[in-house]
Amino acid sequence: MLRDLIIRYGYIVIFGGCFLEGETVLVLGGITAKLGYLDLVGVMLAATAGSFLGDQLYFLIGRRYGGRLLKRLPSWRGPAGRVTRLFKRYDTWFILSFRFIYGVRTISPFVLGMAEVPHARFAILNFIAAVVWAVSVAAAGYAFAHVIALYLEQIVEYERYLLGGALLTGFAIWAAFIVRNRRRRRRPVPVYALPPPPSPPGTP
Repeated sequence: MLRDLIIRYGYIVIFGGCFLEGETVLVLGGITAKLGYLDLVGVMLAATAGSFLGDQLYFLIGRRYGGRLLKRLPSWRGPAGRVTRLFKRYDTWFILSFRFIYGVRTISPFVLGMAEVPHARFAILNFIAAVVWAVSVAAAGYAFAHVIALYLEQIVEYERYLLGGALLTGFAIWAAFIVRNRRRRRRPVPVYALPPPPSPPGTP
């Protein structure tokens, strides 16, 4: 039953999970590929598509509604200030690597949209970064399952336990993430200076 569900909906789940954020679901995708439920290349392609399209959407939301949302969501101001500082310092390298930076992964494309990064430039760099991220994280999950298999004579006999443990770990990480966000919302949030909006043409 579980195997059939993973085979039927696994790529859709990976796409959706990576569209929203994705590290945990992508590691699980690599593990399921090692167990033979999914194809590793298919996992990487689904993750690349989900991650790329998700961040493109957040970028467009930031471009159009960024100022209004920051006024309504004060808990975003601290991470937004950090993203602004990192982007000013590292520019292109930050766009290529923000997926790997804890604490700013989700909000970065939103802030980059506010920072008036050109659409084409962000799309190209975002696609490159999505490919690198999807390949490396999925490969990490695959390698993790492979290492476990080295200590098991027949992984098929233990695949339910391995997959179950991975799912429980993923749930624990997700639950910890939710709890941390709720605690952060209750704390007073320092307001960092964000870049001023661009001056209208002809303004001295």
